[in-house]
Amino acid sequence: PAPLPMAPTVVGGAQATPPVAPAVAYPAREVPNFFQSPFREWDDEDAAQHAYNLAQWRVKILQAKVKQAKLRKQLFGDAAKADVEQQQQQQQQQ
Repeated sequence: PAPLPMAPTVVGGAQATPPVAPAVAYPAREVPNFFQSPFREWDDEDAAQHAYNLAQWRVKILQAKVKQAKLRKQLFGDAAKADVEQQQQQQQQQ
C-alpha cells in the first residue's frame, strides 16, 4: 500500500514535507473476552441448572405464602370466634 500524503508544513518561510511513515497493515488479533465461559460445552448445562434452582425457589416461596395464608385464615377465624363469644358474654351480663 502506498503511504498516505500529509499536508505540507511551513518551516522558516519555506515549505517542507515531513517524512511519511509507510502504512503497515498489522494482522488482526483476537481480543480475549473475560466474561465468556472458558468451557462453552457447559453453558447449556449451567443455564438449565440455574433455571431449575430458580424454579425450586419459586416453589418454596409459593409454599410459604400458602402456609402464611392458612395461618392468617386460622388467626382471623379464631379472632372472629373470640369476638362472637365476647359479645355473647356482654349480652348475658346485661
